[in-house]
Amino acid sequence: MKTPILYQWTIKKLILEQIKNGISSVTQIAATAGISKGMTYNHLRELKAMGYIADGENGYIITDAGRIASI
Repeated sequence: MKTPILYQWTIKKLILEQIKNGISSVTQIAATAGISKGMTYNHLRELKAMGYIADGENGYIITDAGRIASI
């Protein structure tokens, strides 16, 4: 069964908010979002492919596009 699109986007927005607030640990993101680390990695990969996040020196950073998307 596929996860509804709205739920997936809600999780992605939550992840974007966390990264915007300086949290870039996959373990912390997964715990806050209430999803597994595997699902968190999938969301992070998709957000990166959309250009909403990028790799920073100390983990993930949010891009300008990600800031707009998280509104």
